[in-house]
Amino acid sequence: MMFYEGMLIDEETYQTYPEFKLQADQLAYMVTGSQVSKLRGSLVTDRYLDLYVTLQLPKQTAVIDCLLRQVRIIGIKDQKGLNITETKSTGIPYVVILAVDEAYLNYLKKAEAMGSVELHLTRKQGHEECVLASDSTVLPYLQ
Repeated sequence: MMFYEGMLIDEETYQTYPEFKLQADQLAYMVTGSQVSKLRGSLVTDRYLDLYVTLQLPKQTAVIDCLLRQVRIIGIKDQKGLNITETKSTGIPYVVILAVDEAYLNYLKKAEAMGSVELHLTRKQGHEECVLASDSTVLPYLQ
């Protein structure tokens, strides 16, 4: 097979594609809406977030706790789908793309269906990312 120069992606372009920032067994999880607008001045690629879940259960008080810790931001796009760093972008975040372990996708989908997922900025501690909060009070409802 032959490769031509036009088939290659330069390093600058490579850095703008979030899917190239995923590690093994990770997928891109997208968050939109008010969660993004609340943090818009603080969102930066390669920063970390904790994902908190609020579950509205019938005839019970809401259950709120952290589900995933140290989730890495791999992309931030505006309403047009452009990276916010592009010159044609509005510069206003609308979609945040997170690197989430595939094993936790079902928990996030159930959390969205039963309540809401909130983003909270955090500082990375240690070498792990996308860590399941195994002692979370919301986890039994999502399993």
